Amino acid sequence: MKKWTSLAVGIVMVVALAVPAFAAEGDTAGDGQDVARMVLHRHELSLKVGSKTGTLDGNNITVDPIVVRNGSTYFSLKTIERVGAGIVKWDVQQRRAAIVMHSAIIPNSNITFRPGKPYVYFGDNPAEFLKIPAPFLSDGRVYIPVSALRWVGISSEWKTGTLKWRWSEKAIELMQPKLSTANTEISFTVLYEKDIKTPYLMLPFGAGAWASYNGSIVARDIETGGKLFNRVRFKLSLTPGITPIELTANAFAKERFEIIRTSETPSSIQITEEGQEYGVTFTKPDDGFLKITPGGSIPIAGNISQQRNGFDDLMISIQQYNKYEYTEVHTVKVPIKEAAFAGSIAIKGKGEYWIKVYSPPYIPSTEQGALRTEWASFRVKIE
Repeated sequence: MKKWTSLAVGIVMVVALAVPAFAAEGDTAGDGQDVARMVLHRHELSLKVGSKTGTLDGNNITVDPIVVRNGSTYFSLKTIERVGAGIVKWDVQQRRAAIVMHSAIIPNSNITFRPGKPYVYFGDNPAEFLKIPAPFLSDGRVYIPVSALRWVGISSEWKTGTLKWRWSEKAIELMQPKLSTANTEISFTVLYEKDIKTPYLMLPFGAGAWASYNGSIVARDIETGGKLFNRVRFKLSLTPGITPIELTANAFAKERFEIIRTSETPSSIQITEEGQEYGVTFTKPDDGFLKITPGGSIPIAGNISQQRNGFDDLMISIQQYNKYEYTEVHTVKVPIKEAAFAGSIAIKGKGEYWIKVYSPPYIPSTEQGALRTEWASFRVKIE
């Protein structure tokens, strides 16, 4: 079993993610459903030295001519904008040009070039090990060497006197942005173009904590629309309520969707490995998924069999769901006395909530002192 650790506001969140222990056949929903298709929209640009006309995906467009200087081929950064691959921002004071590629080509790109400086800059920092022929200014345009294209997700090659650029826009087409089931587990598939790295999921653990989860490839070389695709299956255990899922792949776009597990029967409070090690049990609440009215009080009580000195209170984190994220909106401390804890929380606003129960601070940290870790969690729906 693996653990992912996230530090925030004096709390260390230790969460565990492993291959789920699957329920019996018939308790799993969604088999055979493609929730999304991941595709590449390929583009090609052809340019000739000195020509103001280029060919983009078979159509003629007007461009700044490429030029050869000191044995290196240069192009105007405005060409990036002209072909719709990104935008260029010129900083007059700093004398630098920043390329912001569209996220479908390269997510979160921030690459900068400075005329006269033979380096690629990532933000404000020069990557001195990435030396390039120095960019230059001409007629108000910044020209950079073709060799730098690889840093913005574009490949290039000379072919019979023509410079060819090739790049792909990466897209996720969600067929099912919301899945719903009453079962304890769900299985679904994703169809992805063969040249894409195998997709994976990011699963939430509350308040900004996410962990990756891999599926299993169940089919290869599926031909559709003149392209070859593979299919990957994911199988997840579910707790009642809303679980946001992020679908992505290496150097690829991201899309989120929801899985909603409905439940009319009692479910268990989820106790982490750390909580189990300290013998944490709950007498209240007695259900892992509560439905209450706004402002209603939720009692929290239980016992700790492995009590230690300094175990004075638990921290209750109230995290509200909104737009595929759980965000902490309030915290409450519940006192511990003689290895027992008792207190309550109240939630005013309607919505879905994830209640996280954090331990007393006992995990050593040289910078922040002792930190808390997650011991348990349950869900609440206010309606």
